[in-house]
Amino acid sequence: MKNKKASHVGFVLSFVIFVTFLVFLFSILGSPIKFSRNNSPLLDYLEIEFENRFISNLTKLTITSPINHNKNCIKIDNQDLELTDLNAVVKDVNNIIIHSKILSQDLLFDWAEENDYFKIYYSEDLNLGEDDVGDDCYNLQNSNIKSIKEDYYFSKKKIESFFEDYEEDYENLKVELNLPISNEFGLSFTDSNKAVIKETGDKEVTTDVYAREIPIQYFTQTAEINSGFINIKVW
Repeated sequence: MKNKKASHVGFVLSFVIFVTFLVFLFSILGSPIKFSRNNSPLLDYLEIEFENRFISNLTKLTITSPINHNKNCIKIDNQDLELTDLNAVVKDVNNIIIHSKILSQDLLFDWAEENDYFKIYYSEDLNLGEDDVGDDCYNLQNSNIKSIKEDYYFSKKKIESFFEDYEEDYENLKVELNLPISNEFGLSFTDSNKAVIKETGDKEVTTDVYAREIPIQYFTQTAEINSGFINIKVW
């Protein structure tokens, strides 16, 4: 009797072990291998790659208004400040964009007495001012320069350019990024409220998709600094 009970228990135990083995085998062979959402080597790689591609320099120059002069515009020597070959956006105390233009190595912009100071942003990714500003301007003195601050942000212009490349020649972009042939990727760019600014088109997906959301600060072509997200998907 004891031998029969022992035999029955052994049979049940063997069956359970066999079923467990089949479930394990199916999880490995019957579905794609999954990797951790936060530790995917491919997501890590793309995050670094996008940072290198999208981050850009933004230099902010703050100046106090010159006094006792009869000019209606100000001229800044960009070469003297080592800020040549960059576009610029000039804003007043109310953060309103002021007419400006770059002439040779100089930045010229309108001046009004009610402004105590001006903020000037320099970057290759800003809109180039080409407004009607006179050439007979007050030459800014070093004493009027309050501060020069250099920061790095994601550039909206560079992000949007990447989306254009994605839509126009996705396969070539994959080669440029050195991505494995067997892998695909997509991404979206959203503002701080998760409203979509740009996103890649839908592609046929027959396997699991892994994603990562990267919080960013980005600047626009008018030097507005905003918060948002880059969402990367790989499969």
